[in-house]
Amino acid sequence: VRAVYLYSGMADVAGETGDKALFGACRRLFDDIINTKMYVTGGIGAVKKGEAFSTAYDLPNETAYAETCAAIGLVNFAHRMLRKELDSKYSDCIERALYNGVLSGVSRNGRLFFYDNPLASSGKHHRKEWYDCSCCPPNIARLFASLGGYIYSTKGSAVAVHLYLGSEANLELGGTAVSISQKTGYPWGNRVLISVSPEVPARFTVKLRYPGWCGKLSVKVNGKNIKGTAKRGYLGIERLWSAGDKLSIVFDMPARIVYSDPRVRQNVGRAALMKGPLVYCFEEVDNRAPVESLLLQVNNKFRVIHKAGLLGGVDILKAKGFLVNSGRQKQLYSGEAPKLEARVLTAIPYFAWDNRKAGSMAVWLRVKS
Repeated sequence: VRAVYLYSGMADVAGETGDKALFGACRRLFDDIINTKMYVTGGIGAVKKGEAFSTAYDLPNETAYAETCAAIGLVNFAHRMLRKELDSKYSDCIERALYNGVLSGVSRNGRLFFYDNPLASSGKHHRKEWYDCSCCPPNIARLFASLGGYIYSTKGSAVAVHLYLGSEANLELGGTAVSISQKTGYPWGNRVLISVSPEVPARFTVKLRYPGWCGKLSVKVNGKNIKGTAKRGYLGIERLWSAGDKLSIVFDMPARIVYSDPRVRQNVGRAALMKGPLVYCFEEVDNRAPVESLLLQVNNKFRVIHKAGLLGGVDILKAKGFLVNSGRQKQLYSGEAPKLEARVLTAIPYFAWDNRKAGSMAVWLRVKS
């Protein structure tokens, strides 16, 4: 937490003073975090002692510290870097942390909080109403209250759309007042409708973030297809805009399997599931077995099912897998291989775990071909 708060201040100073060497240091620190020390959930801080980073690629799951405040601090750091340098690696990081490592820090009813956010649990890790060192609950409240400031940014005659959220904003581009709004079911739905209404017709650029998780997207302006090349993860659309112009975006958003860099030794032979920006996890309550006894089939066709009555309304994933059938062996060790029972596994968004019956949970499951 202290590290990313410090880095946020460094980025601010570099932006205000134009100190290129200091900003270069910030960039190297950021790249080191997201490429060697960040959990798939956007959580950071692998070590409980000292609430610290560990060495590169050391990312234990059940003992992950991943403090809620640390994920919020990473959002702050990425946001400050994004204001200085328009690059989707920063806004992708903000989105990853917001939807996963930050949102998991609060229960569905808003009354219970995680201090640390592990990626696996035997069933004994639960949110609490308060902590002796209660930095996380008010920090979450502050971040949610300021969320509007992370969606858009402007520079000269361009507006960048960083996050796809239902929102309205009044901006000024090149001296022209412009209102912009979004309507979307994201992250469950893959469509976003953006209305752009300048006070008078004006030429400016709307830059749309091309999410790193998205294989392809299609963009239309007033029903006509727009083709372009994303620069540093942003697709720029420059034209003469008039009141009532409509931008529609359709994302390629299938459920997908993801793997760690093999240098993350804790995840060798394991995989996780994602859909759009959301990381998924497996809970015992859905799978009727301790999650460590489950195997995920690699060659899978995932089913996405929206459950309006579950956890406030979420998309769940159904995947083929196996249960390692324990209990048949009479000895702790034997030459008999465990039996595998075919199962359909259920995964829920990681942010929603520990809101029901207590039980084991895991983001990364062992895999079988």
